[in-house]
Amino acid sequence: MRNVEVVQQMIDWMEEHMEVGPTLQGVSQAVGYSPWYCSCMFHDVTGMTLKSYVTGRRIAMITEEIRDTKERILEIAIKYGFSSQEALTRAFKEQYGCTPAAYRTENRPVPMTVKKQQYAIKSITENPDNCFLLHGITGSGKTEVYMRVIENVISQGKTAIMLVPEISLTPQVMLNFRTRFGDSVALIHSGLSAGERCDEWKRILLGEVKIVVGARSAIFSPLKNIGVIVIDEEHEQSYSSETHPRYTTSIVAE
Repeated sequence: MRNVEVVQQMIDWMEEHMEVGPTLQGVSQAVGYSPWYCSCMFHDVTGMTLKSYVTGRRIAMITEEIRDTKERILEIAIKYGFSSQEALTRAFKEQYGCTPAAYRTENRPVPMTVKKQQYAIKSITENPDNCFLLHGITGSGKTEVYMRVIENVISQGKTAIMLVPEISLTPQVMLNFRTRFGDSVALIHSGLSAGERCDEWKRILLGEVKIVVGARSAIFSPLKNIGVIVIDEEHEQSYSSETHPRYTTSIVAE
């Protein structure tokens, strides 16, 4: 668990310096390990490089500011190093298919109350054979519902799959799950090397793993006695494979 704690320190430090762009040297100095060791440790725990994580988080932070604040789009663009509002708009449209202004209008946060979380958990755990749609944007409290439901199936001797739409989202999710469930969590996504993927599959086949976290390919993990499959942001197009084999993750899950 020591490596998980150190990686959490890395992430905490990077989050504090995300606007200016955290560097590997800065991460190294913050946690007291060499840059090489930090890179290896981060990759071992999360399955991602530090650079990939920083890039993904900066895009996510821009999205959060656009959605959650009234700050002018131009000011957000300048804060994150874009040459103009138009440059940010082009990059944003490539990612989300709409302008920042349209995204802000359509995605205002509506946090889940504790009462709603408890109702969702109760409904899902009491009807394990049903399919549920949990509505709520990023930061609204869905993750706690997921983890409580997974805790419930694990306590019954079953296993679980937790899917996320993008590889960039896996580090924080993986840390949350490893902090809560220990080493019984495996990571599967296309960013892993063939050797890393093989090692994780072996752990799953040997029954050392109770939970698999990953992008869409994790749906094919050889888990036995699956009690729940969670597809976070199920509407995202990334859950549909456009290359062979072609498949839709939600259909495979059923």
